[in-house]
Amino acid sequence: PKLILPQHYEFGAPLFDQDIRVTKDFAYRERFHLLIFGEFFNVLNISNKTGYATALNTVNANPALQSFSFGQPTARVAQVFGSGGPRAIQVGARINF
Repeated sequence: PKLILPQHYEFGAPLFDQDIRVTKDFAYRERFHLLIFGEFFNVLNISNKTGYATALNTVNANPALQSFSFGQPTARVAQVFGSGGPRAIQVGARINF
């Protein structure tokens, strides 16, 4: 059988994830500190994809019904903070004494 490849395919893409943390320190009498922070995960909102298919497709007699799966992503990276998931914001505070 004849094989066909899609016009655009990938063997896998690198993981892009830009995280930022901003902290403000409020001091009281050198002993007490209140730290307020905000963390921003995947600031650029890159859609990190995974699970690229490796199955080759045969040529369909009807070009309108041709399907492609080779080199196409099947999933996105885990939806966890700091692991390449969607854009997320987290805020918090810390008291040191």
